[in-house]
Amino acid sequence: MLRYVLTSLSVMLSTTGFSQVICSYEDGGYKFFSTKSGYQIGESSFDDRDVCDGAAERSTNGVLCALDGDGDFGLYATQNAARIGNSVFDDRESCENVYRSSPKGIMCAYTEDDDKFAFYSTHNAMRIGQSVFDSRQSCVDRTLNTRKGVACAYSDDRFRLFSVRSSNQIGISGFDEREQCEAVFSGIRNGLVCSISSGDSFAVFVANTGKRLGSRTYSRRETCERSGIGSTPPTNPIGTSIVAKYGTFLKHSTADSSTLDDNQKCWITAGTSLRVIDAKPIGRHFQITLARPLPACRYLGTRVFAFEDHIEFR
Repeated sequence: MLRYVLTSLSVMLSTTGFSQVICSYEDGGYKFFSTKSGYQIGESSFDDRDVCDGAAERSTNGVLCALDGDGDFGLYATQNAARIGNSVFDDRESCENVYRSSPKGIMCAYTEDDDKFAFYSTHNAMRIGQSVFDSRQSCVDRTLNTRKGVACAYSDDRFRLFSVRSSNQIGISGFDEREQCEAVFSGIRNGLVCSISSGDSFAVFVANTGKRLGSRTYSRRETCERSGIGSTPPTNPIGTSIVAKYGTFLKHSTADSSTLDDNQKCWITAGTSLRVIDAKPIGRHFQITLARPLPACRYLGTRVFAFEDHIEFR
């Protein structure tokens, strides 16, 4: 069902800014493709490009509704074109209503094994933890408690911390009650979270990846949050420059580029290199302090924002 684009395809990007979904002609119809992975998203096919583009533009929260091989609509992650869970819908509208009401980065869908709902990451379509719910609403109610890219989910008989973005477990901290687990959210800063790394020792982890940051350990969570996160500069490890992996916008805020005026954003092409003094994660963006304004974007000054997936540090 998911086929890689091996040939040169005629594409049309959404006019509302950078999109993760494009419509391309393939096998007799216009179909959805991921601009991130190049794979076809589902089996929907349209005779008219405008109709396909209109459906593609309704993608929200990294999720798109598309037909599956059985003629039902399913939820798909636009980044890797993978199916999210096993939920099926009779029509596109009822499918789209599901992801429009979901928090950013996390989705409730039927599991592949039974008629229970579970957490899934909209970034990679992977399941987050082992929590199950009898109804979609009870699942959605719990997703509203996610904070700063971290969710609490049941795993191995306890509630544990998980990265919403990568689906990875963050450390090995375990809690008897979900509320105890969610209380950790108040200590998350700069995209970092403290969790038990081994035994009773705490360490700093990156919320987006679930990976440990550095080798230092702490005897208490409070000490880790105060000394580990508090003393850690709010930057990702960076070199002296950033490079745009794709054509993207530099912006004056984290707002969607489609909502910004022309003097609040500036398009840069793939491969553009910028010298950087500092960068810190803010949600799914980086707040970047440039060594000097980019000439073509001088009106933005030296403090700009860029979508994290569109740049890399050198």
